[in-house]
Amino acid sequence: MILRVLIFLHRWVGIALCLLFLLWFPSGIGMMYWTFPAVSNSDRLDHSPKLNPSMIMLSPTEAAGKVGVQEISPDEIRLNTFDGRPVYRLGGGRGGSHIVYADTGEEQTEVSSEMRHRIAAAWTGQPTDQASLESVQEVDQWTVSGRLRNLRPLYKYSWPDGQQVYIAGHSGEVVQYTTFGTRLAAHVSAIPHWVYYTPLRKNQRAWVRFVVWTSGIGTISAIIGIVIGAWMYSPKRKYRLAGKPTGIPYRGQKRWHTILGLIFGIATVTWTFSGMLSMDPFPSLQSPPPAQSGGDDSDTDSRPSVADGLRGRVAMADFESVDPRGLLARVPSL
Repeated sequence: MILRVLIFLHRWVGIALCLLFLLWFPSGIGMMYWTFPAVSNSDRLDHSPKLNPSMIMLSPTEAAGKVGVQEISPDEIRLNTFDGRPVYRLGGGRGGSHIVYADTGEEQTEVSSEMRHRIAAAWTGQPTDQASLESVQEVDQWTVSGRLRNLRPLYKYSWPDGQQVYIAGHSGEVVQYTTFGTRLAAHVSAIPHWVYYTPLRKNQRAWVRFVVWTSGIGTISAIIGIVIGAWMYSPKRKYRLAGKPTGIPYRGQKRWHTILGLIFGIATVTWTFSGMLSMDPFPSLQSPPPAQSGGDDSDTDSRPSVADGLRGRVAMADFESVDPRGLLARVPSL
């Protein structure tokens, strides 16, 4: 009776989830070569003008003081170029909560449409009069990730050659960039693998529950399959098939299903279970994360890292002797 119940569960749960598993496996192969479009640090360097060290007149500490920021972590300060001038971006989140010009100490409090046009044109090397402009107020396919949820309004520039640039309205920073090729690649890799379909992914809680429950049920189903295969297998070949002794009492596709299931079953269980663990389904076992509305991949996380444990937290005082102009002069190839 127990064996019959296990076979019943394994068969019908497998039928219910087979389409999803069929989607996960080939898209996992796609993930070896492509992923979801995002703007990396390398992309920012490739699309940014070279910093002119002679224009940097303020240190990071002085820039923070200009806007009354007394305590700030070094990883919340970035030095880059904004509309042709060097700026410090201060504060957490994409783009920073303060933009302070490194040449004059003035704070940029508003990003005009003309600035956004120039930033988008500089990123792609194409004039914005050839692009269509759209204000993105709601989640679309390329802004479903958690780190982009709190940056609206976003301004989307689309060129005829397929390039799309998303600029955050409050910071003027490019936060998403796609091309026809990267969008096509995402549809055969990250989107099906992470179930990043907009109607589901825009509802963060429903998406998390869907991934956790389906991967959890899939893990249990795979474990049941291994148990059934091991239960039915007879190393002493007690079964007879076509008049001959055999260790597996099946023929045809069921026989191959049993053999392949026993060979690849452990890999399937660990792969499916690791997919569930990637969603952090057991938060009580972790140190509590900060309150946030950004989602699963938000930029902010107060949990200590391995680097913090090895060297301690880095403080602004560690950088008091560092002159940005001298540092940039030492790495002219950057």
